[in-house]
Amino acid sequence: MQMMHNLSFLGMFLAALSMSLGHCVGMCGGIVSAFSQIKFSKVTSFSYQLACHALYNLGRISTYMLLGAIAAGLGHSLSVSMGFRGVLFISMGIILIGLALLGARMEKLSFQIPFISFLMKKTLQSQNILGLYFLGVLNGFLPCMMVYSFLASVILSHSAFMGAMLGLSFGLGTSVPLFLMGVFLSKISISYRKFFNLLSKGLMGVFGLYILYMGIMLINHQNPHAMHHQNSTTQHDHKGAHSHEH
Repeated sequence: MQMMHNLSFLGMFLAALSMSLGHCVGMCGGIVSAFSQIKFSKVTSFSYQLACHALYNLGRISTYMLLGAIAAGLGHSLSVSMGFRGVLFISMGIILIGLALLGARMEKLSFQIPFISFLMKKTLQSQNILGLYFLGVLNGFLPCMMVYSFLASVILSHSAFMGAMLGLSFGLGTSVPLFLMGVFLSKISISYRKFFNLLSKGLMGVFGLYILYMGIMLINHQNPHAMHHQNSTTQHDHKGAHSHEH
């Protein structure tokens, strides 16, 4: 069981990392660029810049852990049916595929939250370095299709703690590109950004197809990861019963 949990954490981290290479840099890169231009100058020490980017991403991770715990807790307490989970997965799969095909245009269709945007602007103006942690916390609440797909998968978790740990994995995966972008912002060429954006779209489309497949299997009341085990158990029981007859 521990091995399965470790694999799920690693899978969430790798999925978030691969899809965020272009997506998060494109959608949240503006925030990183904004506070970098405001907070840093040519004489700003490299250690101070590292601390700022670490605090910002730590804030994002905190929000994803909170959202993951809430989603998993609600899913567990409400005993969400397989059919409902299947519909949720299919919806998220279609959204991810659409996002991969349409790019940022589909992302902009999601609703905006003026109150959070106002707080983020105020936080950017703060002289306190801890304000960057709060900026990351607010950033985590902004509408994002990747976050929606993450929450849809976390709702299947067995506990709020499991959801929080998956949120940690998701947050770490999405933070890697943003952290590197912030540290090496001036050295990242436009051509590399375009390449990673294209790669991210492709990986997002593949992940969307997988989520769509998971949703179809859930509606059919089949767990795709347990199908082989179930078939093996059935065959074993059948052989056992046949031997007893003889």
